[in-house]
Amino acid sequence: MIEDTMTLLSLLGRIMRYFLLRPETLFLLCISLALWSYFFHTDEVKTIVKSSRDAVKMVKGKVAEIMQNDRLGGLDVLEAEFSKTWEFKSHNVAVYSIQGRRDHMEDRFEVLTDLANKTHPSIFGIFDGHGGETAAEYVKSRLPEALKQHLQDYEKDKENSVLSYQTILEQQILSIDREMLEKLTVSYDEAVTFL
Repeated sequence: MIEDTMTLLSLLGRIMRYFLLRPETLFLLCISLALWSYFFHTDEVKTIVKSSRDAVKMVKGKVAEIMQNDRLGGLDVLEAEFSKTWEFKSHNVAVYSIQGRRDHMEDRFEVLTDLANKTHPSIFGIFDGHGGETAAEYVKSRLPEALKQHLQDYEKDKENSVLSYQTILEQQILSIDREMLEKLTVSYDEAVTFL
């Protein structure tokens, strides 16, 4: 009797594994769950989708209106009007940021291009303060210009130089990092630099 029960349980276990743990069954379960969610929670789903679309439309419209800026590298974010997101599009560059959980935007960016004269390579910098907009602002205001100057010098005498783009980039990031540590350690600001 016990053997029959064990055989029956073993058979049921095999059947369940065969039918329930197949990719097709899991896929069907996901589709069913999505349909159930859509039909029985329609108002919530529609509200989320509509508010997302409205937010995107508002952001696109306001950003395009506010961020009309002829200078390719400079973006003056209007703090009072537009502190949750910003967007910048010009020629071959686009930047977009959404404020996270913090009470104000800490991201910064800088774009330095010289499409007309081509005196230096284009420089694109994204700076995330990670809890300290002061550090992001500090790096944004110093690193791109320092890179631009050193890259222009390198371009003039590229054949005779022992440096490369990579070493110039490394040297300038480390230099600004040391400088920032000396000046901003007192305020306990941190920054991540990505170029």
